[in-house]
Formats: sequence, C-alpha cells, structure tokens
Amino acid sequence: MEHLILPIIQHLAKGMPELSLVDEDYGQLEVIDENGKQMYPITYPAVLVDLEQVEWSNVSGGSQLGEARLKARLIIDCYEDTHIGSNTELFIQQREEMRRRMHVLLQGFRPMGEAGSSLVRIESKFYTFNHGIKVYQETYTCRVSEAIPQQTTRLSGQPKVHIDPSIAKP
Repeated sequence: MEHLILPIIQHLAKGMPELSLVDEDYGQLEVIDENGKQMYPITYPAVLVDLEQVEWSNVSGGSQLGEARLKARLIIDCYEDTHIGSNTELFIQQREEMRRRMHVLLQGFRPMGEAGSSLVRIESKFYTFNHGIKVYQETYTCRVSEAIPQQTTRLSGQPKVHIDPSIAKP
C-alpha cells in the first residue's frame, strides 16, 4: 500500500516549490536530537508523508476493500520573533498560508489516478517540537482495494520429484 505515498510526494513537490524537502516519513523528525543516528537530514520547510494504517474488509474471491489513513506533516522552523510589536508577526500568517496550500493540494487528490478514491481530511493537529520547529499535521483517508488472483488449478497430494541419475556433474 505504500505505493500511495509516491504520487502524493510528487504532487506536493510540484504544487509547493518553496518546500526544501518532501519525503516519506520514516522518523526523521523524531531522531533530530539523537547523536550518532545516521539519518537523512531535514531541511525546512519540509513535508513528510506517512501511510499510517489500512483497515480492511473482505469483499469476495480474495479481494479486499480498505480505508487507508495517510498523514502529511508540514514542518517549519520558527526562528522569527513573532510577539506583538516585533514587526515580524506576519510570519504566523505565512505559516498558516503554507499549511492551507498543502491542504488544498491534498483534499480531493487521487493518488491512484482517476480510478482511485480521493483524499478526504479527517483530522488536523498542530504542535511545537524541539529547536523552534512547528508541525502542522493533516490526516486524510482514501479507499483502496487489493485482490489476490485465484488459482485456476489446485495440486492434490504431494508433489513428485524424479532425479535422473544419468545427468553427470561437469
């Protein structure tokens, strides 16, 4: 199911060229303070995309329908002093505009093309992280399906193996 991530990453990178990094989320932010941990560095602003889970239900013949849950985290370093009177209060508004652009790009986007389901936002979460980092997290769902091809013939009993003694080693 992780094949959903690549089209989303490509769509965000194209629609938000100001992003320094758009990548699959594999814990880069959480290990930022771990010395000695080898991880590709995060540059800001960044968006990390993760497929959190898929809840499945059986349809028929080995096919299943699922509800995929995807998370996109817009990560911005906030080194600007934004208190009243600092003349930099507009940075708050600029961050919100960037979050909104990310949402506009994702809401209704079809990562599997026209044959697939649209992304629908179900949750927003905002929090601060170490080093003056602000995270704008949006969670989306979309429907997915997966089918297992049916076997046309079934083997009965144990397979038979015949070794031909006339085959000599070179």
